[in-house]
Amino acid sequence: MSTYIKPNVYVRIQELETPNAPRPLPLESGFSEGQAYEVLGLHVPSDSSKAFLILKNDYDEMWFISVRHCRIVDFPIEGLMCSPGERLHAAERIGHLF
Repeated sequence: MSTYIKPNVYVRIQELETPNAPRPLPLESGFSEGQAYEVLGLHVPSDSSKAFLILKNDYDEMWFISVRHCRIVDFPIEGLMCSPGERLHAAERIGHLF
């Protein structure tokens, strides 16, 4: 099975606060609230209804984070931070700097 990921998709972390929230918990794994993260890929374990986004955290580590902790980002969002390279890339994509 193959999955297509649209290029230039960004997410923000909105960690679930339930006792059985999927692990790892992103805010305990080097991710920050108010930060945009580019989706690098998608992993769906075979015979599972679970899906994980492949993201790079604030320490340049690659993590598989449950999609249940992620929300799609539509640029520009005031107050949402991303790296200068990601901001420039997004600005080129939408046609202006923010």
